[in-house]
Amino acid sequence: MNWLTEARRKRFEALFSRARPWLPWISLVLGVAGAFMMDRRPENAWMIATSAVGMWLLLGAFVFLGSLDADQLEGKKAVFAKVVSFSALVGSQSLVQLCLFFALPFYWGALSFHFGHLFFFDVLLVACGRTLWDPIYEFVFRSRLASGTLLAFASFAAINCILPIMGLSNRVSLYSAAFLTSATLPFMLRLYGLRFENIAYRVAFNAVAIALFPTILALGGATLVPPAPLEMGDAAIGTRVEDRWVADPTESFDAVPPQLVCATAVKAPRGLKDALFHVWSKDGVVVDRVALDVRGGREEGFRTWSIKKHLTKAPRGDWRCAVETATGQTVGRVSVEIASD
Repeated sequence: MNWLTEARRKRFEALFSRARPWLPWISLVLGVAGAFMMDRRPENAWMIATSAVGMWLLLGAFVFLGSLDADQLEGKKAVFAKVVSFSALVGSQSLVQLCLFFALPFYWGALSFHFGHLFFFDVLLVACGRTLWDPIYEFVFRSRLASGTLLAFASFAAINCILPIMGLSNRVSLYSAAFLTSATLPFMLRLYGLRFENIAYRVAFNAVAIALFPTILALGGATLVPPAPLEMGDAAIGTRVEDRWVADPTESFDAVPPQLVCATAVKAPRGLKDALFHVWSKDGVVVDRVALDVRGGREEGFRTWSIKKHLTKAPRGDWRCAVETATGQTVGRVSVEIASD
């Protein structure tokens, strides 16, 4: 018995046509509500990893169905093609939203007054905004370059954020996210019809594509990415340590002190262990790097400190202590001025 009669098909299309104008508003409300109500506990990080894979699969389904002319199909085939194509579009939108909005507060917490961080976060906000309004997302998703760029950025932002939550170091997480994102490039280009008949060309192209983003990071691009999910809780500079903190915090010295002590409290999710550095600089010139071990899970942040005993021959000027990752990402900084004579 054919359940999809002509009358039922027409009623289905009429119902969908009446509901379609309301879908962008429903999606907007659900997207904003989900961003605030999302459960970001470490136990749920695996869902984000699964979503990062799922949105690429839905893109493949959408592109494949888009290559079919639904208007040339008849009956159940036409309805099936339209329903599956629309479901792939909506499903991918939900997964991209899940990845971006899960990572958004972590990148906000890791943000410092660094041009690269501000640029990255602005791009993240734009990407989030494009997923909230259905007509804009559909327009982006139907564009080969725009859809690939959006999904690649969402994948990188989500994976780079969740791997430290799952226990990996910031350095390993950053390069793993870059590698996995680069690995999608051959898939995406093949999906859109770019193929090399020559095996040597194909292998060479895939190798270059997979190494693209990790190479960019190694050449200095890592400093543009906020070190999510790390966050600077507090920082101070003084001359003495008491109870794991600076006993005499100050912002300036009238006379040259015998030593400088920098104490920082770095917030991180429970289970995270990472090697960070206190980078001491004077008037913008790096003079020392001190290795630190940081563990997550403390609400007030993991406290650690370093001591700068041997000041330069000309100690007066602007001294700065920055917390950096192994890849040069700035978590936060604090400075003190030693007044001139």
